[in-house]
Amino acid sequence: DPLCFFHFTKLGPLGRTMTRRYAQDNYPVYELWRWYEEQVRVNTDPAIPNRYWVYDSFYSGKKLERPIRRLFRDRPDLQSHFADPFDADFEDWVANNYN
Repeated sequence: DPLCFFHFTKLGPLGRTMTRRYAQDNYPVYELWRWYEEQVRVNTDPAIPNRYWVYDSFYSGKKLERPIRRLFRDRPDLQSHFADPFDADFEDWVANNYN
């Protein structure tokens, strides 16, 4: 049967270990992983810091901690009041209201 879907997970050493464990001698899987790793490598902007995640900071660059992200996620009143949780308005609200 033709391949319809492949879930790439854990790119890097852990992914390679899991692939060896589950793919065993299924060599097309290794070739697919090799292709995917190469595509990620050539399409990754070298200016992006290692382990960068866009959702971990406000636009100002100040760290947006997980409890604050969860607070926003769980509070419809905050969601309706602040259209963009990364902008200065929400950042100011957090500084003045969250302990």
